Amino acid sequence: MQTIERAGCENNRACSLGVTGAVVICAFYIAPVQAIDVSPGAYIPAPAGKYIGMLYLGGGSADTYSPREGRDLNRDTRLKTQSALLRLFYMTDIGNTRVQYQVAIPYGSQDLKLNGRQIGDTTGFADPFMAITVWPLNNPAQKEYLGFSGYLYMPLGKYDNNASLNMGNNRYVVAFQGGYSKSWGAWRLDANADVSFYADNDNSGIRKEKLEQDPTFVLQPWLSYTFPNKLTTSVGLTRTWGGRSELDGIDTNRATDSLRARLGVGYWLTPRTQVYAEMAQDLDVQGGYQFDYTGFLRLTYVY
Repeated sequence: MQTIERAGCENNRACSLGVTGAVVICAFYIAPVQAIDVSPGAYIPAPAGKYIGMLYLGGGSADTYSPREGRDLNRDTRLKTQSALLRLFYMTDIGNTRVQYQVAIPYGSQDLKLNGRQIGDTTGFADPFMAITVWPLNNPAQKEYLGFSGYLYMPLGKYDNNASLNMGNNRYVVAFQGGYSKSWGAWRLDANADVSFYADNDNSGIRKEKLEQDPTFVLQPWLSYTFPNKLTTSVGLTRTWGGRSELDGIDTNRATDSLRARLGVGYWLTPRTQVYAEMAQDLDVQGGYQFDYTGFLRLTYVY
């Protein structure tokens, strides 16, 4: 579903909107996997004392499941997702360091048909998360920023071990992310990287097996251009690898290995209100579903 962007805030009268991270709710057979998707300008910090609210509406569709080994399953296969996400942020200073706190509540639905077999569908809340970001480098004069974030996903989403699909993961997830942003005139380069660590799910499936997963690593570069009318266009890539999983010690043939192309457009309607839209397509996937498209619309309000 789910992203974060600051569209041309260096030229905006209200603030720089830097809000870090975003959640993408993507359905995966057996268990969903959270990924921290970062939109352009996410690591440009907003001023201290600002509150920021974001509402996301999105969805996606995949018609191919690509295991790590073996043939793709694409005969009458279809995974459809819909999602909504509410995120709240607060900016402050601790000493001379800018700090951001955030909480998020995701909601969504999944409908899966695999190789002609209807697996199931589900609707409900996914795992909420909280995060904190600090900026050791915050240089508006040079338009250069470096921040680091820590995320905690809590196993509070809808989960039933007897269900074929779940919105929740029934496990804690901890992630660490770093983001660098540098602008030259109307152009901006963003470079982001993160790693996620997964606790075990000891109640997976009808047999209540133990699901274990290796860490997931992600790289996300963006190149953006802001027009004089405050419209920002961005192109980016997301490279993900790792995340192999086992059920009671048996390889599931799943992983988080993929390459995704992304396109974003943002515009400030007022100095406090921004709209941002993003579309993405998987170019290559090993160990998961290959999405023909994912996208979302985000409304941001700064106060």
